[in-house]
Amino acid sequence: MKTDFRTYQKFQNQEDAQWWISLMESNDIPFEFENISSGLDPSIFGGELMQEWVLRLPGDRFQDMHHILKDQVVHEIDSLDSSYYLFQFSLEELEDVLVEVGNWNPLDVQMAQELLRRKGIDYTYEEIDQLQQEHLRQLRKAQPADTFTLFIGYLAAIMGGLGALMVGHYLQSTKRVDPMGKRFYLFDQASRKQGRTIYRIGLVMFFVWVIAGFSLYS
Repeated sequence: MKTDFRTYQKFQNQEDAQWWISLMESNDIPFEFENISSGLDPSIFGGELMQEWVLRLPGDRFQDMHHILKDQVVHEIDSLDSSYYLFQFSLEELEDVLVEVGNWNPLDVQMAQELLRRKGIDYTYEEIDQLQQEHLRQLRKAQPADTFTLFIGYLAAIMGGLGALMVGHYLQSTKRVDPMGKRFYLFDQASRKQGRTIYRIGLVMFFVWVIAGFSLYS
């Protein structure tokens, strides 16, 4: 049976991942480490900004990594300087670190969990996972197109402008990528349907106006 590897963390260079790779190797955690950079010339955007690497773990080993990190944190947290940035966070901000998967690395998440535990707020791994999955569901929720965009799209479609094709394509095809690397539609099904309608009307009206123009001057 093929192992289901899931995104665990992303990095802008290989060096930043070495601590994590060493930790996994020393604890016999299988992993995949892959360069997922866009392939565009990095010099266009300033070199390292275009680099992106992803570290993946089997889905059933995430909890193992959680416990490994917990042990690391318990032994190291008391040796950190009092200026360590997470020490300055409020309870609400620490809870945000737990939930906002992708915005914080797993070590930060574990640090936040330990700081909350010491303040009397104890989250289990299962509770954190549920909160993170709900956060991802909210991020992935498709949104309705705003009225102004639809108005401009239909107006451009009736006028036969190429703008209608652009608006229609934007509404029906635009996707976003969540912190776990999953692509999803930006707009909801009703808005994508409106986008297809705008695109088709715009295409038909474009040719109508082209034919009418030829007829007028012929």
